Amino acid sequence: MRKVFTLFIVVIITFSCDMSTEKNTQEINQDELKKEVWAVIEKRFYAWRDNDLEAYMQTQHLDWKKWSTSSNELIDNESHKIFWEEAKGNETVMKMELELGEIKISPLGDAAIVHFTSNEKFEWIGSDTDSGWQTGDIFDDAILRWSEMLVYENGKWLCVGGHRDLSFPAERPKKIN
Repeated sequence: MRKVFTLFIVVIITFSCDMSTEKNTQEINQDELKKEVWAVIEKRFYAWRDNDLEAYMQTQHLDWKKWSTSSNELIDNESHKIFWEEAKGNETVMKMELELGEIKISPLGDAAIVHFTSNEKFEWIGSDTDSGWQTGDIFDDAILRWSEMLVYENGKWLCVGGHRDLSFPAERPKKIN
């Protein structure tokens, strides 16, 4: 009886150790996946800052879509390239800071959603606007909230869609010149 009891204790301890090791491995994998996903977000936004459309598009899935900020339609990769040219023709980003809110990885580790903010300082180089923006104006603290959805495909994390909140969580960008 004593041998059976000892064997029983050894089995319980063995399974307890195995389960705790498995859990730690899963946590490490989640942490690693989150780092990989965040690196893609940084690459996307720093490509925007640096006006590097090619690097930006490398982070985008072929089926990427999101709502247009100026109309009630979904835009795809091709229409996003047009938006890029128009936007980059109107502003030059001088500073970009990202702040992570939360990353959630799917149970299978093949999809993620990332919530974060960006804070930009930029110069308006476009034409004067009805809202009072003039060529050469510099704005700081342009804080936007973002949610980006990514999928893991062919060994890479790719953005498949997203949303930008235009409500400016702090306040409107401050004109500093």
